[in-house]
Amino acid sequence: MGSIPAQLIIASDHTVVVNGDRTLWVWGSNRYGQIGNGIRTPAPCPTPAQVLWSPGTSAHLSAVIATAAGAHHTLTVRDDGSVWAWGRNNSGQVGDRTRVHRSLPVQVGRLTDTVSVAAGRSHSVALREDGTVWAWGANDWGQLGNGVVEPRSRGRPVQVHGSGNSGFLSDIVAIAAGGSHTLALSKDGTVWSWGYDSRGELGHGGTVIDDVTGMRLLATGVPGPVAGLEEIAAIAAGIAYSIALKTDGTIWAWGRNDSGQLGDGTTTDRGTPAQTRGVGEVVSVSAGHRHTVVALADGTAWAWGSNQYGQLGVGGAHSCVPQSVIVDEATAVAAGAGHTVALKRDGTVWAWGRNDSGQLGDGTSNQSGTPHPCLFVTTPRPVSDFAAIGGDTMVWLTWKNPVANDFEAVRILRSTTRHAIGPDDREGQTPIYEGAQMSCSNAGLSNGSTYYWTAFARDTAENWSIRAVAVATPVHDRTAPKGTVAINGGTPTTRSAVVTLEAPAIDSDTGVMLMRISNSSALSSGLLTPARVHPYEHSVKWDLADHETGGSDAVGEHTVHVQWRDAAGNWSTVESATIRLESTQPGPGSKDSANVPVLVRDIERAS
Repeated sequence: MGSIPAQLIIASDHTVVVNGDRTLWVWGSNRYGQIGNGIRTPAPCPTPAQVLWSPGTSAHLSAVIATAAGAHHTLTVRDDGSVWAWGRNNSGQVGDRTRVHRSLPVQVGRLTDTVSVAAGRSHSVALREDGTVWAWGANDWGQLGNGVVEPRSRGRPVQVHGSGNSGFLSDIVAIAAGGSHTLALSKDGTVWSWGYDSRGELGHGGTVIDDVTGMRLLATGVPGPVAGLEEIAAIAAGIAYSIALKTDGTIWAWGRNDSGQLGDGTTTDRGTPAQTRGVGEVVSVSAGHRHTVVALADGTAWAWGSNQYGQLGVGGAHSCVPQSVIVDEATAVAAGAGHTVALKRDGTVWAWGRNDSGQLGDGTSNQSGTPHPCLFVTTPRPVSDFAAIGGDTMVWLTWKNPVANDFEAVRILRSTTRHAIGPDDREGQTPIYEGAQMSCSNAGLSNGSTYYWTAFARDTAENWSIRAVAVATPVHDRTAPKGTVAINGGTPTTRSAVVTLEAPAIDSDTGVMLMRISNSSALSSGLLTPARVHPYEHSVKWDLADHETGGSDAVGEHTVHVQWRDAAGNWSTVESATIRLESTQPGPGSKDSANVPVLVRDIERAS
């Protein structure tokens, strides 16, 4: 496997980030060694620390492709499919067949070809490449899914059983672990659950019945389907409640709701899924102890549930409906016991809420109800201003490359669904573009269909940034854009041949992409010729004395002519503006112009 974009995970009171170079960084509580730096201490760790590989060395854990954090332990998957764990181990949740707390990573035995992990309060779960699920740690509520509820815990992985305790669970594509229950997402879009069910968190509708007594059980070690759920794209589990994200971007929740963490406008527990109110198209969701947070496609973040420590990022008390968090450009979010963290499109990490263990990663232990940056920035840096404008059976994509000496290239992938492209898919698909330019077109699309593009930046060490997403719908557009032009803000005279063209243009359907600029009004096939082609901008430097487009530096009136082109390929009519040149200051096209600096960037001759 190759490198991955950054990932964001938080637990009760510590925060974990997988950087783009596949190293692991942790901050917050280290009472049980969950930071992974070889130390166990009750003192907070408020600054990001890199997880070590072995004691007495400077080597760090590397080649990480996935991670998870439980109440007081941490899990990770390396690119060879092995699983490593550290932190609290009172129930065997570290998986090394001991009950010894670990302050450095130890390998979880018997697990290979692992693709992801999940961690609950005292149990751990792994998903293998073949779609099977394995679990270890506490099993007092059946959270391991091995068919039994038992007081003993398991210090090594056991395979999760299938429906009706027959065979083994298979065809699973994602897993999540709550306090004492576990969720699994099948490739057919259904959700399976097992473990503790005191507040309806399994979503079985109170139908977990003892075969002998006929009474409702509070727990089951046998996976069962969540009632009424289909077309699910992602899952999350909190303390005694569960969340599912559907492919249409809607959120459904069930289980404990005393703080409004289900977001359905009530504080009533739900034994079956209920839709969360007033949330748009969700791209990332996380469930904490008693609060939920999501990131939307537009980059906004929303939160609901308990606000005891300011973890909602808004003022006031608990909220049983989603509240807008004052943070923008969010691509991923995570919720802990009393704090919340967001990963922004620029690669920065922001946090708010409880901070007594340094879990906000800002170098302090001061609680904050307002999002602010952590002392950590993911690398490589991602592209910025990624945008898509739909044309006729095509789309025009633009972006800004990261400003970094080690930047190498951008890779862009296309999908027809927002959630179809993730880190694991980046190297398994043929890109529609790969290179160091800052624009490209994508042709051969269907008008009226919505497409999604995902961009990853790569550095010279083959590390990948977090992803940027753009969306557009190609349209059959034959309407030309409209625009106006003014020279030097409409002033009648100038003392320099180098002027500023203020050239705003409008196209509500497919946007304006290019400009043709000329000192001549001559047309060829409806286009200014000769002319210079320039990427569209509202304000452009122009030389009245550009001889190649019919200009001169003679004193007198000069007229500049402009056309605009949209993403569908339509050119506007010609717009013109006139100004009188009164200066003897030469333009760049004259024989005396050698010492006159002129900026006319990104312009090329159009024939």
